[in-house]
Amino acid sequence: MSTDRRMFLKTAAASAALALPAVAVAQLPQAGARPPSGKGGLSKARLARMREAMLRHVESGRMPGLVTLVSRRGEAHVDAIGVKAFGGRDPMRRDTIFRIASITKPITAAAAMILVEEAKLRLDDPVDPLLPELANRKVLRRIDSPLDDTVPAKRAITLRDLLTFRLGIGAVMVFPEKHPIQKAMSEAGVSPSANLPAQAPDVAAGLALTAAGLALFALAPADGSFALHVLPGMTLLGIGCGMAMNPVLLAAMSDVAPSESGLASGVVNTSFMMGGALGLAVLASLAAAHTDKLLAFGADSLAALNGGYHVAFALGAAFAAAASLLSAVLLRSERNSLALAPEAGTGRESA
Repeated sequence: MSTDRRMFLKTAAASAALALPAVAVAQLPQAGARPPSGKGGLSKARLARMREAMLRHVESGRMPGLVTLVSRRGEAHVDAIGVKAFGGRDPMRRDTIFRIASITKPITAAAAMILVEEAKLRLDDPVDPLLPELANRKVLRRIDSPLDDTVPAKRAITLRDLLTFRLGIGAVMVFPEKHPIQKAMSEAGVSPSANLPAQAPDVAAGLALTAAGLALFALAPADGSFALHVLPGMTLLGIGCGMAMNPVLLAAMSDVAPSESGLASGVVNTSFMMGGALGLAVLASLAAAHTDKLLAFGADSLAALNGGYHVAFALGAAFAAAASLLSAVLLRSERNSLALAPEAGTGRESA
């Protein structure tokens, strides 16, 4: 490993920019950076450029403030910029406490690679001497096995496993929870989340976009242009249908064995296509009926055809909007019931 790379890793292990959301620059009391002592060879010009780059994050309104630290060969440079919270005036300081999530991983990984470079750790050595709790493990025979159906692990966990998230401990990303190990983790309060987010927001938002797309079709003039009157409706309709379909697909496949997931996905997609075809057939029938009515009242054929499809798209938009509103109401009821129900435990961040 080159000296430059080693210095980069040491800098990364000791450096972090910690931030919260935005605030106006006029409200920012600027804490001055501590000047470098010169022992570590830090460049004053490059530190100034780093401060300018960090300051732009605050000035742009993305965050109210941040703290940076760079350490090299015993020399530390700390810079505090901005304030602690939206609309506040309490300035950021070197010792400001931040709530962080998943930031320990890259810092710890950089520190581990420094130790590997110094031959104090090896990537493929077992971690049993350092973490005896992980020695002589038993593992589930299958992901869906009962908790007592275990076998001895084939090998020890290595540092490489830890750095690549393969140690076998952490979240099981199958929702809703169906495996015994997931239910046990939830009861113990160590599941990925005590209250999983519902999928209904995507359904409601997708149906709302679908309604907007249909409404644009209904409002499009007969002699309108494709770019101005057809393409926007098509875009909203496509995005809305995709958003509405995704959570339904996930829910339909939640209890399906992995070996049958392809078949299940095909069945769900086919059902959606058949449902879409049926919906278009209904809209076409409504359009044809209204067109015939307009023709009977003496309208010319182009105006009658245009009016018939406008009515059909307007009715489709109304149905989609009603479905979106119903989804949002059901979601709110579900959230209220979750808020009143006793929690199984507090979720923790997984490795």
